[in-house]
Amino acid sequence: MKDYRVVVEHHHVRTHERIVRALAASDHTFHIAQVPEGESLLGTLQRTEPQILVVGVRFEDRVPVDGQVRAVRSRYPRRALAIVVIADGLAPGEELAASELGADACVRGEGLDAEVFASALARLADYVSRHSGERLSKNGVTLVRAGHQAMIGEETIPLTASTFELFWLLMDQAHRAVPLAELTPGAASFTDAEVRRIVQLNVHRLRRRLGTHRELVETVTGFGYRFNTSWNGS
Repeated sequence: MKDYRVVVEHHHVRTHERIVRALAASDHTFHIAQVPEGESLLGTLQRTEPQILVVGVRFEDRVPVDGQVRAVRSRYPRRALAIVVIADGLAPGEELAASELGADACVRGEGLDAEVFASALARLADYVSRHSGERLSKNGVTLVRAGHQAMIGEETIPLTASTFELFWLLMDQAHRAVPLAELTPGAASFTDAEVRRIVQLNVHRLRRRLGTHRELVETVTGFGYRFNTSWNGS
């Protein structure tokens, strides 16, 4: 039995009750938090760092009306967060339409049960187990996927899931500058301006975490970013 933190972004009382019942039927313990009034979904995720997000998405003619799941997935890769979509407006048999959003499970409200969460958790566990032992070292910097840590000299810097993945990609591709589109999961779903804003925000957060080592991330104006291979820590 494990403990999981769950954020629920769904305001239909009946659906919320169904979510609670489905989680209660599981073999695990779930600590449920809702997105409070006046706080954004991304703000709640950053504050609570859950393993599971349950979010309601409204569909019209099989097309999602909003892009918040894509926005969440761009910050939190699959190995860091399992997303369960409650699809409002999908007819029976159309549940899989939301797979394009990067969700781990997508069901209509009445189809929500403990098995849905078990499936999402199994995917999450698979991602974690396949990547938890990975390490990447370059120029005196070591990234450890377990715990999302950056070790620079004698200093260990904890990173968020999204800043860790960004830093990992830049280090892994240290031989070149990485364009903005490659730094944004699901970039094809966003406009160029949205891609630029998403990456700029993630880079800002990464540099803030790195503190005095912020020069490890170089800006390539009009193109993207790269890992500073000439950095020597001084």
